[in-house]
Amino acid sequence: MNRIAAGEVVERPSSAVKELIENSLDAEARRIDIELAAGGRSLVRVADDGGGMEPDDALLALERHATSKITSAADLEHIASFGFRGEALPAMAAVSRLVLLTAANPVEGGVRITVEGGRILGVEPAARPRGTTVEVRDLFFNTPARRKFLRAPETELRHAQEAVWGAALAHPEVEFTLRHGSRTLIEAAPTTDPGQRLRDLWGRLEGPVHRFEELASGVEVWGLLAAGGGAGKPTLTLIVNGRPVRDRLLVGAVRRVLGVPGTGAGGARVVLFVTVPADEVDVNVHPTKAEVRFARAGSIFAVVERALRAGVAASQGHVGVRRVETPQWVAESGPGPEPTGEVAAIEPPGSRRPLFSHPAWGEEAAEPVAPPATWRAGGHPAGAGARAAAPDTPFGRLIGQYRSSFLLLEDDWGLVIVDQHVAHERVLFDRIRGRLAGETAPSQRLLEPLLCELDEAAVDAL
Repeated sequence: MNRIAAGEVVERPSSAVKELIENSLDAEARRIDIELAAGGRSLVRVADDGGGMEPDDALLALERHATSKITSAADLEHIASFGFRGEALPAMAAVSRLVLLTAANPVEGGVRITVEGGRILGVEPAARPRGTTVEVRDLFFNTPARRKFLRAPETELRHAQEAVWGAALAHPEVEFTLRHGSRTLIEAAPTTDPGQRLRDLWGRLEGPVHRFEELASGVEVWGLLAAGGGAGKPTLTLIVNGRPVRDRLLVGAVRRVLGVPGTGAGGARVVLFVTVPADEVDVNVHPTKAEVRFARAGSIFAVVERALRAGVAASQGHVGVRRVETPQWVAESGPGPEPTGEVAAIEPPGSRRPLFSHPAWGEEAAEPVAPPATWRAGGHPAGAGARAAAPDTPFGRLIGQYRSSFLLLEDDWGLVIVDQHVAHERVLFDRIRGRLAGETAPSQRLLEPLLCELDEAAVDAL
């Protein structure tokens, strides 16, 4: 039974790394050292300088649920610690050869406990500075059906490294080191700057690290965005209330922003921090605590999307404008009408005038005002420069495309920039307005009738 339960909590070596790091963080460790061999298949060793345990508590920690932080059903609604079920350490002990070395008071000495396959083989006094070391060898040695599904050492190492990355980014005040054999893969000194921690972990970052943030509806979202080389998929690290997790909703919000052409997000690295009240997020969804569920998913999605859009805009920088020339004939036309403060009546579809006069708006738009003969594109007098070539589109002559998102054209007025995405939205908007004006909306009969139960208010509205 313990082996079956262990398979749910510890799926692979990276699961052991994650659980042991969380135990160290709960013990208020300021330094965590991780050592792996064969990607964690042969050895996972995690040492910290946390509070440590007394000998009796160390023995009790190997019993399932003995160290659970849950005292009542109400505690599940506001979980603040990383570990709360008391399953991880007994699960690892059931499917490995485990050694627990811990000391709460170095003067009184510590204890070393040796466990193999869930059986305690030895308990002996041992010297150690304040803290805990857990050594997990030969993971799944007694469950060959699980061991054969482990991947190559390189793959398992990558997963373990991602687990360390997430914890190190969530807690920049804690020092992290990761060694694999004779190589040091991560060496991150404690810092108060999350951007510096990002540089310490990834090293080769092109350009600055941009911070973005948004606060709305009791949800605080902030993050770091490091531009990539323009190629490849973005890398996302998601941290909710200090806990690295996976969530399809938030991943969808990030992809929705970074997937827009022209953002230059190829190969970017994004670290997203979401802070919500503990009673509005459920971290007890998955045995490995790797997934969460939000009470107000829609609100959080919107806040994340707004925050990341602001971060992408900041990362693209600003274009400096040194001089703006206003043609005399435009200046003489005077300013537009003063606002009256009254709410304008909704105009029927097709009667609203365009934002600016241009022949591309069609027959219903006002006729474009041609520039006077004494002025040409750029605000220069006639004859001072060349006129635009013959137009080959309603907006003018096509020059090219920028970032697969903007069309660049020219006419006698100057440069015309068309956002393809916005233009497509305008086309859809006009179609919807036309349908609301009385056109027949497309519909399709269901293969099977759908029964809907409506209250009196809904029936009256229909």
